[in-house]
Amino acid sequence: MSQFQLENAKGQSVVYGFDHAAGYFIQVHEPNGQVTVHRNSSMDGLTGSELVEVAEGNGVTLPDDHLLCAMLDLPIGEWNPLLVGH
Repeated sequence: MSQFQLENAKGQSVVYGFDHAAGYFIQVHEPNGQVTVHRNSSMDGLTGSELVEVAEGNGVTLPDDHLLCAMLDLPIGEWNPLLVGH
């Protein structure tokens, strides 16, 4: 499992990653702790490209290696031979 957190200009926390049970997941937390977005692959069919769209729609840009994995529908944050040298 991998989990990452980025903060946008509104002070919202965008938590995302990859879990072998849930697949891709993304949550948006308001500064008061309320979760306004909660999506994952197993329950909502979230794909890697949709994860990127939701993240960007909520004011954050994923790091390049996470972006590459998501766009190729590969697990984020795990060792991947395609990323050796990046």
